[in-house]
Amino acid sequence: MLKKIYDTLRAFVTLTLDLQRTRDDIKEMRQEINRLTDAVLRLAYDFQRLEERERLEREKFALETEVRLLKNEREKEKLLSQNTTDKNED
Repeated sequence: MLKKIYDTLRAFVTLTLDLQRTRDDIKEMRQEINRLTDAVLRLAYDFQRLEERERLEREKFALETEVRLLKNEREKEKLLSQNTTDKNED
């Protein structure tokens, strides 16, 4: 009878210790999940900023190209105008 009580108490203590270790492990895992979640959120934010920067760079490039084309067109018209004036003077 005493052995049965001892074995039951021993099993109870073992289960209690296992339960506490499991709770501690779950707590650590939750903390790790929170750290990983924060890291993923930072990466997502950085990725969005990178996409925005790239979009702005493409827009800037398109505008610079348009300005160059307009300047070239203006120069071409100026040269054609001068060439026409020179032919009229001859």
